[in-house]
Amino acid sequence: MNRLMKQVGTALLLLAALGFVGLQIGPACQRIEQGSAQNRGVEENQEAYEPPFTQEGVGAFIAGSTGDTLRNYRVEVAERPDEVQYGMMYRKHMDEDMAMVFLMGEETQQSFWMHNTYVSLDIVYVNSKGVVVSIQENCTPLTDTPRPSEGPANVVVEVPGGTAQRIGLKAGDQWVWNRI
Repeated sequence: MNRLMKQVGTALLLLAALGFVGLQIGPACQRIEQGSAQNRGVEENQEAYEPPFTQEGVGAFIAGSTGDTLRNYRVEVAERPDEVQYGMMYRKHMDEDMAMVFLMGEETQQSFWMHNTYVSLDIVYVNSKGVVVSIQENCTPLTDTPRPSEGPANVVVEVPGGTAQRIGLKAGDQWVWNRI
């Protein structure tokens, strides 16, 4: 009888120990599982997230030879390093009258790419006098191919792909804009 009581006591003690360990580990396992589900949610939301257009100015391209306005734009400005780096990334559409203006500071050779950019763009390089230096037209979305300027520029204007051809924009034309 004494031996049976020891065996039952040992079994109960073992069950109690397992129960205790289970109570300690169980919530931690649940947190890990929930964390991975939350991370999946973040990834899915990030994929679906599209930054909103924020109008910060107005601008226009002007024909250098005639002074005629080629096209007016609502302008979003990127001037902080993080804004310049992020630019048009993750945007799924761009209205015909939208432009993103990058204020690069120093007038030097510039180069952009289409990393994580879902819409085709014309990238227009402009010098400190507001003169269009060069244009990279119909840049292919989601590519890391460098798209350099053909001369020094300190402003870069991104507009929907095909715009330059549609409005007749060319090197030597003017870019004018103001913050609102």
